[in-house]
Amino acid sequence: MKNIIFYVFLAAALLATVMGWGDACILLIAGIFVALTVGNPVSSLTANGAKYLLQASVVLMGFKYDIHSMLAVGSQGVFLSIFSIALVLTCGTLFSRWLKVRYEVGALVSCGTSICGGSAIAAIGGVMKSDNKDMAVSLGTIFLLNAVALLIFPVMGHSLHMSEQIFGYWSGIAIQDTSSVAGAAQSYGGATLAYAIPVKLARALWIIPLAMCVGWFHRRRSESLGAEAGSFSIPWFIFLFIIASAVKTWIPSGEHLYAHGADLGVKALVFTLYLIGLGMSYHALKSVGWRALVLGVLLWIVLGISSLIWLTVSPPA
Repeated sequence: MKNIIFYVFLAAALLATVMGWGDACILLIAGIFVALTVGNPVSSLTANGAKYLLQASVVLMGFKYDIHSMLAVGSQGVFLSIFSIALVLTCGTLFSRWLKVRYEVGALVSCGTSICGGSAIAAIGGVMKSDNKDMAVSLGTIFLLNAVALLIFPVMGHSLHMSEQIFGYWSGIAIQDTSSVAGAAQSYGGATLAYAIPVKLARALWIIPLAMCVGWFHRRRSESLGAEAGSFSIPWFIFLFIIASAVKTWIPSGEHLYAHGADLGVKALVFTLYLIGLGMSYHALKSVGWRALVLGVLLWIVLGISSLIWLTVSPPA
């Protein structure tokens, strides 16, 4: 009976998304509710589906933006990205020692918070050859914070009377996962997505140099401990997003088709959030130790406050 209810909710979420009735925040909450009450009989399938659907939706949304504007937005946030990444990684090292968080978990949570959540954890985890438990704790911590961010960031933005531009930059910097950034930006409305997505994806490119640095450090550490180092995957979908934006800019004859593609990308993103919500479980909640969760919250506060101060003192042009 529970399986039938699960598939009914799944079909209803898909229908709501296709018809344009779905709200990012509501569908995320609905996914979590279904996962915790009804259960998810196809958790591995929905997890993989969320991963690839997110990448496809981001690529399709590239057809929504002019590449010149997109690169301008991304380049304006580069110094804030460098500052915030360095700050979070430094604080992550200090807080991990203070809280006595294990080295692997501390590194994964710090990297996930500093760049782009689950994608960074997956990349850095591959470099460090992290075991499943460390990955689960780190991903669970970031998942909880992203779910909270998707709900409270728009509220905070409105209460602080942020412009769409400032909120787009802030959410692109301070929220970890691309899906939650896009969901919060969509909820905020207007042109917020046009600022949030380029900033987030430009920030996500730092996975590559960070993974290389972590890989070098971890290789030396592994050699001293007699362990084996790993490898990482390049987030190719970011480059495909840039290509889609370039196609829209330089081949304007397909504007009608591009508009449909971008709309499909936004809808796919909303449904992705429902699938991400289905990834929650009581086991995942239990696996998140209080030390890792406190570390994630502290780093999130540091990132949110420091980036907001930066944007207040030196707003983007």
